[in-house]
Parts: sequence; structure tokens; C-alpha cells
Amino acid sequence: MRDVRGDLPEFQREFQYRGRTCRVRVRAARVRDSDGLGIGVYPSEREELVESALRYLACQQAQGFYTERSNAPQPVSGVTFTIHQIRMLLRERGRWLRHEDIVQALEVMRYCSITIETGDRRRDYGSPIISGVRRMAVDAGDDVDSEGAVWNVVFNRLVTGAIEERAYRQFDFDQMVRCKAPLTRWLYLALVHRWRNASMTHPMQMSLRDVQRDSGFLDYGRFRQAAEKLAKSFEELKEMGVLRDVEVEAELGPRQKIMDVSYVLRPTKTFVTKVVKANQRSAKLPTNGR
Repeated sequence: MRDVRGDLPEFQREFQYRGRTCRVRVRAARVRDSDGLGIGVYPSEREELVESALRYLACQQAQGFYTERSNAPQPVSGVTFTIHQIRMLLRERGRWLRHEDIVQALEVMRYCSITIETGDRRRDYGSPIISGVRRMAVDAGDDVDSEGAVWNVVFNRLVTGAIEERAYRQFDFDQMVRCKAPLTRWLYLALVHRWRNASMTHPMQMSLRDVQRDSGFLDYGRFRQAAEKLAKSFEELKEMGVLRDVEVEAELGPRQKIMDVSYVLRPTKTFVTKVVKANQRSAKLPTNGR
């Protein structure tokens, strides 16, 4: 997909959100490669893991910050951390990233551009994944490129808005990071956010076409390949103790061709317990945005 300069085209894809058709547009970040030249890089699984680690650290005492500045029209939120903290946090959960990988992930998140078009210009949104980065040495003479250097990252406006409105959702960070496939991680977070009444009497229903449209992970030439890929992610969620069982019903067309697949998902008691706790915590949050 790269041109002769190493640039990537703007990526576009439609998805559904609360019954509304939206479009996401992603412009690649241009970062330095091993030759010192610029090359286009899309945010990917690596950036997703690093961003998740940043949000996790922001929940720890004395690392996250939220402030209203007199010279800024809106509050600012973010996190203070070291690269070593990110590495250890992910390594403990089976994710191994080098120092330079994390630094480049931060660079990609800072310089990429993600625009969400909702069909209503008043609700459209465009921003990098993180809107500000600063690093500094702890002591005089230290190297700002060392693992012990202190970094400050400012989250984008959507994250700050979720903090103001208390519109975030508690979930199991360890389980999310340990998901082997990106599709499994997408499914897990989708279940956390959408399945707020999870129980044996309230199963979750979804279709292969819905997952294909909204996740972007099942763009296969043959529909059967997409069904097989999704089945593997459901099996992974069962192994993780999220799903107890999955009821599958294929919609067949001429010559037994798969047209769509419907799924009925039933949770484990463990997952239901976590959903109940998340609901209880959400109910206790103040609603005045402070």
C-alpha cells in the first residue's frame, strides 16, 4: 500500500454505532525508520496495548492527572509514567515490547490522525490518539531516552470527556491484554460495554455480518473463512472464562452457501459477577462531572 516515499493512503471504513452509520478515517503517522528517513505507520495492535497500559497507569495514585487551566478552554487529563513501567506492566501479562517499540508507539499515537464522521457535523470528531507528549530526565545529566526518564502524556478530548461525564466502564485489564487475537480483544471490549445485563436469562445476540462490519477484522474473500475466524475468537473467550457456551445458527443460501451466521452468547458466572460490580460502581459515580 505504500508509495515510493513510504507513505500510506488515508484509511476509511464505515461502522454502526447505536443504529447510526458512521465513518472512521485514519491518516498514518510519519515516523523515523532505522535509516533515519520518514515512513508512514498506521496505529495497530501495538499502539492499542500501549494506550491501554497508559489508561491503566492513569488510574494509579499520583500518576494520572486531571486539571482545569485558566488559559485553556477545556480541562486536560493525562498520565505521568516511565517506559520501564509500560514494559513491566505488559510483560507481566505476556506482552513483550522493546523500549524502542514503546517509544515509536507513542510517536505514532501522537502524529496519526483519526476522524469520526457521524453524519452530523456538530458531532464529528478528529484528533490524534494522544494530544501531547513530553519527556524529561529525573536528574541532571540523565538521558531523556533512558527507560527511567519521566514522560507526560495528554489524553485526547474523548478520554477527558469520559472522565468529566463519568462515561467510562470498568473491565478486567488483565483479561483484555491477554487476549491473543485482536478480534478477541475487540469482542471482549464490545461485550463489556454492551452486555450490561449479562446473565443466563439475558444472552447476547450478534451476527457475523455485524461483527464483520463493525470490527474490521473479518475482511475475507470467502464468508466461510470469516465464520471460522470468529469461531476461534469465541473459543478463546470460552477458554478465558468469559463465555459459557455459544449457540450458532447458519443462514444458508443457494448451494449451501453461508449468507450469515447468528450467535447466541451465554456468560459464565465469573463474567456476570464482574458485570454486576461494574454496574454497581457506575451507579455510585457522581453525575455532576466533577
